[in-house]
Amino acid sequence: MPAPFSDPIWQKPQSAAAPQALVGGKPVDVVIIGGGIMGLSTALHAARFGFAVQVLEAGEIGQGASGLNGGQVIPGLKYDPEWLLEHFGPERGEILVNFAASTADAVFELIRDEKLAVPFVRNGWIQAAHTETALKAAVNRDRQWRNRGADVRLLSQTEIAALTGAQGYLGGWLDSRAGVIDPLAYTSELARIASAAGVKIAEHQKVVRLDKNAGLWRISTEGGAELQAKTVILATNAYPAICSPVSPRRSFRCTPSRSRQRRCRPIWRPGFCRRGRRYRIRAASSFITARVPTGGWCLAGAAGWRSRPAKVTGRISSARCSGSIPGYPASASKSAGLAGWR
Repeated sequence: MPAPFSDPIWQKPQSAAAPQALVGGKPVDVVIIGGGIMGLSTALHAARFGFAVQVLEAGEIGQGASGLNGGQVIPGLKYDPEWLLEHFGPERGEILVNFAASTADAVFELIRDEKLAVPFVRNGWIQAAHTETALKAAVNRDRQWRNRGADVRLLSQTEIAALTGAQGYLGGWLDSRAGVIDPLAYTSELARIASAAGVKIAEHQKVVRLDKNAGLWRISTEGGAELQAKTVILATNAYPAICSPVSPRRSFRCTPSRSRQRRCRPIWRPGFCRRGRRYRIRAASSFITARVPTGGWCLAGAAGWRSRPAKVTGRISSARCSGSIPGYPASASKSAGLAGWR
């Protein structure tokens, strides 16, 4: 769970579902450990396929990375389509590429179709090129996705300066499929519609042991509760507490990821920077993101094994761009401070 000094920039919406009591007894089809976006989305879809589903969350819904992140919704993966096809083969690689390309559509279509109370803007994101090497990578990425019909385009040095308000970049790449959401609202709304679909969701239920006997899993929580399920899904991502072995017969390995964000006090003024899109540059050891929402404050973050709080703090002052289209989701935000740690 997040450290005590984490200060989310998002606030839980009024529509958040009330927590449910954990009831044992009859075995269920699926127990999902982790009540973040992955766990709740899995639970929702499983319930709509007719499965009896129980979600166990160690803290509160949205308390982890799902409610602490910057809200970026970006299709694709770290690796481009040609790399995926080369390493996974034409059949599996094509499935993976198509899945990655569809991810942003899946999020925004769910918000639309389910009428979720989730503030969002879908106006793309910019990958800025600060070196010739980065520019060549952007050209290559643009070619691959454009050949697949994606709504992407290259940005010249003049265009990226106009869009971001930042001078010195050689160019960049604009992916118009992407956007931003209020991630805590999205997580809370997933819990609400999953609950309406019949999913049982229990908070403050940290799982400490898993055992399997006669085709059934036995799940034990820190509070002494026990459940039985035909299938168990670990949806805790990189939180190391559940990545440690929870069964003497099974070992779970995990590589924690470092992603830190910080939000400063309002800094926007005419001529200083543009508001709206997410902006990303590649540094030597991490990705740095910055954005200036409609509130005028700058949200900056860094990801990578060498990202440190001092780096994020220092980059707040140098963040200069966030795109050109206003209307980033408004939020009842708190005072400046750490946006989230995981």
